[in-house]
Amino acid sequence: MPTISKLPPADEVSAADILPISQGGSVHAVSVGALLAGVQQAIIYPSPALLGRTSLGPGGPEAISIGSGLILNHTTLVAEGLNTGKIPLQSVPVPSDRMISERGGALQLVELDKFRQLFSAGANISIDANGVIATTGLGTTFSEHLATLSSIATIVAEDRIGVSHAGQDRSASYETLINGITIGQAPAAAAAADSDTIWTGQSGNMMARQTLGELWRWLALKLRGYQRPTIELHANTVLDSGSHGNAVLVCTSPLGIDATASTLDAGFACDVINASSGAVTLSSAFIVPSGNATLAPSQCVTIRCIPLAAGHALYAFAFSGDTLAMIPGSVTNLAVSGTTSDGITLTWQAPTAGGVTTSFLIQYRTTGTQAWNSVQQAAGTTSRSVNGLQAATLYDFTVTATNAAGPGSSSGVLNTATASPATLPGSPTALSTTNVTSNSLTLTWTVPIPGGAGLSYSVYSRLTGQTGWNLAASGFSATNYQLMSLVPGTSYDLQVIATNNFGSGMPSSTLARMTAMVAGLVASIGWNLVPAGTYTLGTGAIGMNVHVSPSSAQVQFGFSASASTRPSVWTQAIAVNTDLWGAYVPTPATPGSWYAWAQGTDGSSPTVYTTPFIVT
Repeated sequence: MPTISKLPPADEVSAADILPISQGGSVHAVSVGALLAGVQQAIIYPSPALLGRTSLGPGGPEAISIGSGLILNHTTLVAEGLNTGKIPLQSVPVPSDRMISERGGALQLVELDKFRQLFSAGANISIDANGVIATTGLGTTFSEHLATLSSIATIVAEDRIGVSHAGQDRSASYETLINGITIGQAPAAAAAADSDTIWTGQSGNMMARQTLGELWRWLALKLRGYQRPTIELHANTVLDSGSHGNAVLVCTSPLGIDATASTLDAGFACDVINASSGAVTLSSAFIVPSGNATLAPSQCVTIRCIPLAAGHALYAFAFSGDTLAMIPGSVTNLAVSGTTSDGITLTWQAPTAGGVTTSFLIQYRTTGTQAWNSVQQAAGTTSRSVNGLQAATLYDFTVTATNAAGPGSSSGVLNTATASPATLPGSPTALSTTNVTSNSLTLTWTVPIPGGAGLSYSVYSRLTGQTGWNLAASGFSATNYQLMSLVPGTSYDLQVIATNNFGSGMPSSTLARMTAMVAGLVASIGWNLVPAGTYTLGTGAIGMNVHVSPSSAQVQFGFSASASTRPSVWTQAIAVNTDLWGAYVPTPATPGSWYAWAQGTDGSSPTVYTTPFIVT
């Protein structure tokens, strides 16, 4: 059987509709009309009235009206929202007045005085019993922000400035703040000293003190990099302090320089350089010690404005005591310092008077002729070789100092001759050896053709197979020479060169000779302990030993930077046992790769260990 909730709903209800009803324990049917028969009819009142009972005693429902603050919306009675327009206006509130507040969705009343107690006064602010907020401490009430106040151009002593005194805000006069002293009122200082201090700001707006000594050191560092202004002049120029003071004026064209002393600052100075090919002329306004106001090419002058009792004066001083546009004096002490078959070397002394010499003019000719040949030389050197001359020929020479103003007086004529034609000696011939021993030999040769005056010889030797020669002796005239300290049983290359007054001739042919063997020579050497790895230069010694045959033959050790060239310094070994000989050799004092060597003390069986060790 379906439940009521499963039955379809009825669209309309009428009196004939049938309903189930339980009666006497059984279910019966009843119509809606029968069910409601005898039931009172509905009482309907228009909105917003309600039904209720306000009269005493029996009776039916009575109408009840809706009061203020309530609204009957259809069948729902609700409270109306707060209507502030219906609340009377309070013109003057007092602390005991109450306001409505809300907390957690509930309305509540709060006295106005409770709201005031929520606020507290900050620094320099007060709130009185009536709730008036005011500033305190500064003696006045600010109604404007400081930035909006009008500004003043100057500060006078009576102006007031806010200060904090003993934790209280106060005002002080500007006069009191600076103790009434302006810079014009300050007492005069004594002479300046390095310990004097001044105000300065460093890395911010905080004031700090600085001494004059430190300030001067800073200025001195800056002065090192100071570069004087350089001004190029192309046309006639009138000097003035603002444009030309302390400047270097470079004249790149011939021009004139003028000035009015009275318009220049006392102490005005500038340098003038003539970088043109013509003359730079100073006007009559300048006092020139030489009396000649012409600045020649490459000349320099300093101009100064000097205050005198009668007024300013302009002076022009040439650099290094030079005189403007004056010719040099005379060259003296002309002499010959060397002669060859095709040249003569001259020396002289520069002039000590007149203008500065910028060059020397050397003139020469064959004696008896009229035409002169010329050679120009810059000043600074007082000697010159004149080459390309004829051998055994007489020549005339003169030297004259010159500058832009012209040549000075001639030195006078020096007469001298070139030497006879130069002839170098030939090569020595017929080289041979005698008296050959284990450590020496005598080399002989014949005189070369040609020989020439001042003939002498130089003897060279090297180990056979090497490329570089070693000078054994030089500057002797004998045709034989004994070479000493040679290695026994070793082959040497020998050579001789002849020299005369004109130079050295060609080397002789090379002669190879071996020194003699001696008894007790080392037959063989076998390495046992060798240097390896890296050593510190000049520190300690390095141990090594070898097996020697025959075991009684003495040996020595050394280090060389080459695997093909023997050491120049040796260390004597000592016998360790049987055929083993050893020594401690000082570590080399030069960094690089080094090779260990061993040989007999007589130079026999030189043996190198071909793996180098490193010195750092």
